[in-house]
Amino acid sequence: MTNAASNQSGSIAPGELIVVKGSGLGPAGAPNGGLFSVNGQGGVNPILDGVRVLFDGIPGTPIYVSPVQVKRPPPGRSPED
Repeated sequence: MTNAASNQSGSIAPGELIVVKGSGLGPAGAPNGGLFSVNGQGGVNPILDGVRVLFDGIPGTPIYVSPVQVKRPPPGRSPED
C-alpha cells in the first residue's frame, strides 16, 4: 500500500489517497481500470467491478480498480464512509 501521489509506503493520513498494488486485484476484463460510480442516492458505490476494500473490517469506497491496483481514500474520507 502506497500514497497515490508520492508512491511512498508508510502510515495512512486522513484525506490521503492510497494505492494497493498486486496482481488479480480487479477484473481481468477491465485492463484500463474501472472508475467509481454513483448510486441512486447520490453516494459512491462501496463495491466497484466486484472489488471491495476493508480497513480493519470497515468497508471503504474504491474509486479506481484494475487487475494490478486499487485506489481509494481511507475510511471516513469518502461520502459512503
